[in-house]
Amino acid sequence: MARAVGRGPFYLRHPVLTGALVVAAVGAVVGGLLGWHAWQDSRARCAHGVEKRSGECVGVTDGSYAFLKPELNDVSAKIKAQNDWVAKQHRDHGRAYVTVAFARPMDALTGGRGHREAVEHGVQGAYAAQWRANNTSVRGDTPLIRLVVANFGDHSKQWRAAAERLVAAAKSPDHLVAVAGLSRSTGATADAMRYLSDQGIPLVSDVLTADKVKGVETLARVAPTNSDEAKAAAAYLKSRKMNDVQLVFDRNAQDAYVTSLRDGFRKAFKGHGSRLVEDGGSYDSTKGSLGNRFSALNANLCAGTVDTVFFAGRSTELQVFINQLSNRTCGDRTFTIVTGDDATLLRSSPEFDQSLRNRITLVYTGLTHPEVWEDSHKATVNRIAADFFTEGGKETDFLSPKMFPGSALADGQAVMAHDAVLTAVFAIRPGQERQEQQDEQALPTPDGVAQNLYALSGTNKVPGASGDITLDNDGYARNKAVPLLRRRPGDRVDVLDVAFPEQH
Repeated sequence: MARAVGRGPFYLRHPVLTGALVVAAVGAVVGGLLGWHAWQDSRARCAHGVEKRSGECVGVTDGSYAFLKPELNDVSAKIKAQNDWVAKQHRDHGRAYVTVAFARPMDALTGGRGHREAVEHGVQGAYAAQWRANNTSVRGDTPLIRLVVANFGDHSKQWRAAAERLVAAAKSPDHLVAVAGLSRSTGATADAMRYLSDQGIPLVSDVLTADKVKGVETLARVAPTNSDEAKAAAAYLKSRKMNDVQLVFDRNAQDAYVTSLRDGFRKAFKGHGSRLVEDGGSYDSTKGSLGNRFSALNANLCAGTVDTVFFAGRSTELQVFINQLSNRTCGDRTFTIVTGDDATLLRSSPEFDQSLRNRITLVYTGLTHPEVWEDSHKATVNRIAADFFTEGGKETDFLSPKMFPGSALADGQAVMAHDAVLTAVFAIRPGQERQEQQDEQALPTPDGVAQNLYALSGTNKVPGASGDITLDNDGYARNKAVPLLRRRPGDRVDVLDVAFPEQH
């Protein structure tokens, strides 16, 4: 019987067309999925080597991306240009290079102006050290230094995204051999340091002051410890017969800065007729209502006879404490507050300035300060390094128009970052002779750099701008100067004294 034309399913009557339609439909679905994934991937990536996590752009960049905008736009461009020059020298003239990373929390999402400026000044200082290493005779000229910037995220909570890339760079042609910076002494930063140390990567901290970081075997530091700062603070108070002190401290056990500063002051201040009052002085920075807590604490201060406070806490909480103390009921009494180097992050505001005018004296231990370089303070510094930061007369000086005109040095961040990267450079170039080319197989390794760090002592010291850097067998900077600074309204800072942990 003949088949009726036009009857039966479409796919049987038009098999070729049906096949084409199926292929097209599948292609559209697959293409759509691929496009969707590509769109999702573009949203997750901020730039090459930089990904978005929890709303932050974290990872590693060669300067082609600026983590903190607009503060890092200019210095990132300078780093990129210097790295491009290094690549050209390698490509055209066979000059060898290695990579050093400057890593720290870069976004400062929860910090104020002081935190943002600390990030900016730190990256500027790291670049300054790279530039000096590649363009002056500060320590030989081989290998050249390529600098990358790594963002661990706010409070270093996203450290793994950057740290894993740094470990990969150590095993790649980029030859990463050291990580400098690291910044705040938080639990997350310590986790990042342990991870990098376990991978054999040497670390050189810039402003890390916590006395101990457990489980980190490859750490060197250029800053004094909190114990050193506490000794200087205790000596300052005793020299002025301030023998009765209220200790105000943060109970946050995850912040090594506050715990070691508290413990260091307890040890340094005891004895010799001194009395340290601790009752009612604690607070918890991880919880809210700090204003209420400090208001109650200040009421107790007014009811007592102690008018000197040692504050073992961060600058964020210190500012709240001072503003609350300004509104105390005993306004006719003068109070002195002494604290550690985190106070360098405080910045002027109408309320804060007025608080300081209300019979409140704020003294803190800093990491360095331009006035420390004056002869009257007897601090041992390298004149060339100090002049690089302070003079600005040469077009390549730090404050010159071609570098960072108008940048601030008082918070010490630029100088300490410079010294951390410079210390890494000294370990990378252990006094070798001038050499235009270097065999790729003879390049420094992370293990070799880690070994060389512990040889930076005696006549092989690092001529840092914050003072000569001599490392002991545990990687601590030996006998670094600790300036005693007084903070005044309007971001003005006076140098009161310069202390040394050992006899100077």
